[in-house]
Amino acid sequence: MLKISNLAISYGGKSVLSDLSLHASRGELTAILGASGAGKSTLLRLIAGFERPTSGEIWLDDTQIAGDQVFVAPEHRGIGIVPQDSALFSHLSVAENVGFGLAKSPTKAARVQELLKLVGLEEFANRKPASLSGGQQQRVALARALAPKPKLILLDEPFSALDQELRARLRDDVKRVLKAENATAILVTHDQEEALSLAEKVAVLRDGRIIQAGAPTEIYNAPADLGIATFLGDSVLVDGVVVGDKIETDLGKLSALNSVTEGERGVVAIRSENFYLQPNPSGDSEVVGRVFFGHDAVVEVQTPKLKIRARSNGPFAPEVGMRVTVWVRGAVNFYPASSQ
Repeated sequence: MLKISNLAISYGGKSVLSDLSLHASRGELTAILGASGAGKSTLLRLIAGFERPTSGEIWLDDTQIAGDQVFVAPEHRGIGIVPQDSALFSHLSVAENVGFGLAKSPTKAARVQELLKLVGLEEFANRKPASLSGGQQQRVALARALAPKPKLILLDEPFSALDQELRARLRDDVKRVLKAENATAILVTHDQEEALSLAEKVAVLRDGRIIQAGAPTEIYNAPADLGIATFLGDSVLVDGVVVGDKIETDLGKLSALNSVTEGERGVVAIRSENFYLQPNPSGDSEVVGRVFFGHDAVVEVQTPKLKIRARSNGPFAPEVGMRVTVWVRGAVNFYPASSQ
């Protein structure tokens, strides 16, 4: 549905995006994940047609919409946008906002009613946006973007202004609505949890380039480099050397998920939840810190050679002062020094 090839844009001689390529399949939600300043908003503006690329191409549904000799205006691209602040028309009712982009037709009212039902706001049809909560306003913005049945929906950090509990609920609503409409969508976010829980594909954007794209489980469990391993979730980094088919570290001999070369030195990245802390009065490690979150806890452990942070089941997490034996569950990702 969406194909971006070798996209680049510069402002005043400074490169913002460089040689960026990305594919998104029909009916798929793709999250563009990156830190502030990575180029996420610029990429969204290029797809929407608010900016013109310096080089590269953008194709939508087998039609080129941007390139060296091609530039389709935003209003002719068939793209719907859900902005951060919902940007609803305050003088229009909820129903009028949803139907704003629809041409007059016998089916217009039915389409508006269908979408209001889909986002759970049928009873608010005649209300003004000011009377709605932040989450309800974002659902109206989503319904408005979906109303003309666009080829693509762009979601520009649509949950960033909401509190955490409301964000979680609205994420579920948005995912359900997009699936019901079989919509192809691009979500731009800096929130790792948001990207991993919502999207079917995650593309990590760093310094103006897509570093890795794939299923959320692939991105999380097999990061392409050390930067992604530390950006996505908590990771403990431990020096190691490849000996035989194992990596010798200060936490013992570990198995590698990726291919390794004999004698190679580098770093292993261990997710905090991959540590198992076994209470043991004669254990060689001691719990020196504990932060309790309810469902889980982050436990700081001093081992004979280094300090680690492990994530443990909250009610059963070891207390400060307890002696434990530290085990690493499963294989780990190894990053050679030569690749860093």
